[in-house]
Amino acid sequence: MESIDTMLDEFAEKAKTPNANQEEPKTDAVETKTDFDYVSHYKGLGIEAATREEAEGQIKEVLTKYGELKDYPTKYEATQQELNQLKEKNELLSQQVNPLSYFSSEDAYVREQLAKKHPDYDASVLTKALGDTTKLTDIEVLVLGKRLTDGDIYQSDAKAIAEIESTYGIDLSTDKFEDLPIGVQTRIQKESKNLKQTFNSLRSEVELPKAVDTEAMMNAQKETLRQQSEQTKAEWKPFVDTLPTQLDKVALKDGEEVLFEYAIDDVYKQEVAGKAQQTLDFIASKGIKVTDAAKAAIVEDLKNAYLVNNLSKIVKTYTNNKIAETTEQQWRELHNAQGPNKVTGDGKTTLEGSTEAAEQKVWEHLKPKFVTKL
Repeated sequence: MESIDTMLDEFAEKAKTPNANQEEPKTDAVETKTDFDYVSHYKGLGIEAATREEAEGQIKEVLTKYGELKDYPTKYEATQQELNQLKEKNELLSQQVNPLSYFSSEDAYVREQLAKKHPDYDASVLTKALGDTTKLTDIEVLVLGKRLTDGDIYQSDAKAIAEIESTYGIDLSTDKFEDLPIGVQTRIQKESKNLKQTFNSLRSEVELPKAVDTEAMMNAQKETLRQQSEQTKAEWKPFVDTLPTQLDKVALKDGEEVLFEYAIDDVYKQEVAGKAQQTLDFIASKGIKVTDAAKAAIVEDLKNAYLVNNLSKIVKTYTNNKIAETTEQQWRELHNAQGPNKVTGDGKTTLEGSTEAAEQKVWEHLKPKFVTKL
């Protein structure tokens, strides 16, 4: 792919080349070579510019924008595909958090759970027991009851009917129910009623799972995090409010040796006080528990921040103090600082030039240590 600069050069070269189909006017006058008027040419293309460079700069900008915009349709299509994939994943997630989605019906779910709980129940009989028993005759209910609880014994309706006939002294192949003695009818009806209640109670053994609303679940999680955040802020607030009073001074050290202590100014303390809410938000976002170690670390971090931001000023103060405490010769020997002296009116010398050299030396010596530490 050609660069923008190459394209511009070719564009300008073509602009200077006359049309091959156009006849050049013949003239006896001496040909005078003139520079091509780029500004007028570009103006004809709708580009207002004072110079060729400015016009070509505008073209470059347009070509650059085109290079960015021409990919937008592809990027948009890719974004739409990603969005559709996310929707599909969300639908799949919703199904995964709803156990009922794996069963054809609620009855199927209940039947499966009861089968796990009562492995001795016949599956086909269990299906009938969970169905509408109001349409069954009393004899059919009795048969269903015997086959459900003692399926290993009564493996067919015929065996269950034989047991019922023996129990009540009847012959169901010839006797109609309404022709049976009233006492027998009553006993059969009573047993049928109890069995129906038993069948209905089977459902109560299984609790239908509730479908999880993913959006509600996410909102609940957000609310839990918000409450935890507010609790953390409430626990930290008394300490954070006292932070300005704990920022007394910082120590300028060379390793473990304290070279100089510098009082933290009130402006910084006020700044810390003004950012109390930001401090609480940061602590809550990190989930930091209230401990003595955590408190000490926060105070130390604030002091280190002040030290780094004001290191130049602190080093300058330290240097000046050392100069005030030592003679010129001692200072030069101590810091190997070079620079001319200046003789004052009373004949004494000052460290003009030497102060800056000493300050720079201290700075170069200490700054890497603080930067590395922080």
